[in-house]
Amino acid sequence: MEKQSMLSFPIALYIKNLLIDVPKAPGLGLVLERVHYENYDRRHEKTHQPLSFWGDEVEEKIQEVKFDLITKEILESEIRQQSMMQWLADLVHHDFATDPESEEPPHKSFVTMAAAQANLAINETDECGKSLQHETTQVSVEVGSTTERQENKFSEASLSRS
Repeated sequence: MEKQSMLSFPIALYIKNLLIDVPKAPGLGLVLERVHYENYDRRHEKTHQPLSFWGDEVEEKIQEVKFDLITKEILESEIRQQSMMQWLADLVHHDFATDPESEEPPHKSFVTMAAAQANLAINETDECGKSLQHETTQVSVEVGSTTERQENKFSEASLSRS
């Protein structure tokens, strides 16, 4: 009992073999920014040069190569595939901690409820927008035909003068 009180909620669920709904983030963009040699440097400081810092010139070249080969590819892939945006949009469908054996409906999180309200607002806007779009289309058709009539009058007038 004491161990359970020390553990946080998700860890306690994991230990009890309960399923936890955790959406898996896309791996695109996961980069090891720096290799850590601190322990090696401490252990071999008397016999080897440190590996943590390689000098300003090398560090600058590392940053250039990192941008050209890694960061650029990550950004271009995200623009093409939009994997992170899709993952963020999918978060509203997760409750993050559910018990599949529970008979009560899953608890709706703040994110899930906010997404439902946003979807309602979008649907209302779409319905209102369709009627406004229909009216706008009618007006532009009428304006277009008036413009065509005026252009025809000008061309007829110029023909009659010549």
